[in-house]
Amino acid sequence: MWRGAAQRRDEADEARDGLHAAGFAAYRGVRRTLRSITVKGSARVGAVLVSVMISRPLAAKCARLALMVSGEVRNDPGQELTIRLETVPDANERQEAPVRDGHRFTARLLFDPTKGYSRLRGHDCSRDPSIVRLLLLHGEDVRQKKELSFDKDFIEKSAGVYEVREAIVLDGQSDPDPR
Repeated sequence: MWRGAAQRRDEADEARDGLHAAGFAAYRGVRRTLRSITVKGSARVGAVLVSVMISRPLAAKCARLALMVSGEVRNDPGQELTIRLETVPDANERQEAPVRDGHRFTARLLFDPTKGYSRLRGHDCSRDPSIVRLLLLHGEDVRQKKELSFDKDFIEKSAGVYEVREAIVLDGQSDPDPR
């Protein structure tokens, strides 16, 4: 009896050494539960159970959605105007610098679709932005603002990449936004 229990304990210790350090506490709780199992080779079964239980929370988070907006800026002879994208919710999402080619532009914004997390199901990646706001700026002054509905104005081009349905036209001569 002692030899079998010692062997199972040694096998469980070997399995523990191969586990990720973040899951060690979960391993201890499972190991206590496994002590009551008397099936031959229970330490191997326990190691597999622990690996499965720990791997779930360590899985990757949600992939970011790429929102692409293209169009042109009219009446901007010196190309002094800049373009910024914002989303509602999360106006502070990461944005790459817009690419300008003459009067044409392409802007890309990465949006985090994480809605929540459940220990059973993992990450819920079903959140979409409701509004994508396009700002035409001269310094910090807003020259023009367009709000695009994500559901109506965007189409999915490939997995996780959304493009605006129609090119956006902005006017650089618009009066600054009164505040």
